[in-house]
Amino acid sequence: MRLVRLAVVLLCGGTLVSGCADRSADPPEATVTVTAKPSSTPPEYSPPPVPLGRKGTPRGAVKLPAVDLQSPASVCNAYVLTSRTSDTRLDNSRNDAQRRASQWLAAELRMTIATPIGGSPGADWRQLKAHDGYTTATAEFVDDEGSLPSSATERSCVLLTTVTRHQANGAALGPPEQFMITVTVVRETGVWKVQKEMVE
Repeated sequence: MRLVRLAVVLLCGGTLVSGCADRSADPPEATVTVTAKPSSTPPEYSPPPVPLGRKGTPRGAVKLPAVDLQSPASVCNAYVLTSRTSDTRLDNSRNDAQRRASQWLAAELRMTIATPIGGSPGADWRQLKAHDGYTTATAEFVDDEGSLPSSATERSCVLLTTVTRHQANGAALGPPEQFMITVTVVRETGVWKVQKEMVE
């Protein structure tokens, strides 16, 4: 009987018979196909536009002399002083001061600033608003004649501009800021209008 049992063991070890594991008969492994989807790029964030301010006369406004629209220097001076005088009781950003100067702007620039512009007013503006503040501005022409001829229809004015920030009680809020502003004016409908500015 021991010989018979040994023969069975050898048989199973040498060749596959019924009762031994037949690995070739196992079902094939399942194949999983993964399709990589292209990553979607989130849309770019666009900050909400800053609402337009209210109409009115800012606290720091200076009384301008009569503006001569036939004089490039007169238009440049009026634009710079008006666009640099802000009041947080009226304005939501510095753009509102520039909008008050829109009567001296060329048509394209006037249309650009007429609607709310996206972005933040900035830390300086938030500080000014926290103090219920406003700004005052002065300007001096750097060139003797007030305007530099470029062509018959274009002029440039360079003004040394000083802007002072004030608290609600009129006290200065930090030191004054001083910079050079080059204003380019062009002839439009027979008068001079501001086309662009460059600040240094």
